[in-house]
Amino acid sequence: MKKLKIIGFFLLATLLMSCICGGGSPTVAPTPTPTTKKLLLIFNGESNSGGETPNTSATPAELAVRPQVQILNNTSLLYEDLDIGTNNTIGHFGIGCCTMHGWELEVANQVVANPSTYTDTLFLIKTGQGGSTIDQWKVNCGAYCDTNDNWIGNFYRRVNASRTLFLRSDIIPVIFLSIGVNDLLQNTRNDTFQNKLYRHINTLRAITRQTTPVILTKFNGTNTRYNNALDSVANNMGLPKVYTIEATDVPLSDAWHWNYSGMKTMANRFLDVISNNRINW
Repeated sequence: MKKLKIIGFFLLATLLMSCICGGGSPTVAPTPTPTTKKLLLIFNGESNSGGETPNTSATPAELAVRPQVQILNNTSLLYEDLDIGTNNTIGHFGIGCCTMHGWELEVANQVVANPSTYTDTLFLIKTGQGGSTIDQWKVNCGAYCDTNDNWIGNFYRRVNASRTLFLRSDIIPVIFLSIGVNDLLQNTRNDTFQNKLYRHINTLRAITRQTTPVILTKFNGTNTRYNNALDSVANNMGLPKVYTIEATDVPLSDAWHWNYSGMKTMANRFLDVISNNRINW
């Protein structure tokens, strides 16, 4: 009987020590929820995805280095602090480095202003190319792409440099896509453009993740003819997580490009889609 009491005493002592000192089974880290995951934004498309807004429109604070946004340097293929005027339009055809900006300026404003919403840090890859039509993004797209270093090849290299991020469970990649103005200028039919947009989204997802959310910009001014086609792709694609955002009320700097406040409005509409849907991602 005494022997049983001694054994019982040691079992009780062991149990108490495990409670007090953290012994026993190790604590399992919780699976990240969509609201605690970090965002990896991929900008793609034509000139509006790079940004045609002069940096002279921005405030000194907006032109300061923003460590909260880690942008892929398209030359070194390494991440660094966003520094508009230094590293935000590298390797974008038709826009020299780096006197212009696009959606990244307002994205950075929001990350700085709302650190808890964006878990302190956001990752960014810019892959757009000015003047591009949707056919110039297809795989093996011919001489034009070859002479301009192949747009989809550049997309692949930039995404591949970030492959470790895509493999992380605490990362949500999201594609911001604006394309169609140059196809409108070439008089591409609506149904033809729509079918090519299906292909383009599937190509981007094959390189990133098959379930990567895609948010499409619609257009304004004289460029609204494709808006129904863009909505049709989002509504009828048969794939999840494709969305459109309105642009008919967004101010332009010319016939095709959003101005300083317009770029901010579009960036906030992108972020609103993420805020409203990321719980399902």
